[in-house]
Amino acid sequence: MAKSRQPKRRVLSVRLPEEVIERLKSLVRDGAGKPLYLTLAGTVENALTKELDRIEGILDASIVDLNKAGGSSGNPLVGAIRSSRRKITESCDNQI
Repeated sequence: MAKSRQPKRRVLSVRLPEEVIERLKSLVRDGAGKPLYLTLAGTVENALTKELDRIEGILDASIVDLNKAGGSSGNPLVGAIRSSRRKITESCDNQI
């Protein structure tokens, strides 16, 4: 039976408030066994993914609203938002 391929993993170091770290460690410790089998990396990955999806949804909705209001042509704000999102994405890709 062939092993399923895991996505390539990279290291990301961040500084978090001590309270957040302690809450995370307690949660993972208490949920390490059945039925959740929590891991630190998995919990952080899931939380980040959900928050990224939420923020991207807000930004995408904002761009749609701006497009309806004035269209992307002639509305410098829409272009600025798209340009900022591209720069942020590129910057994050380069830092990871």
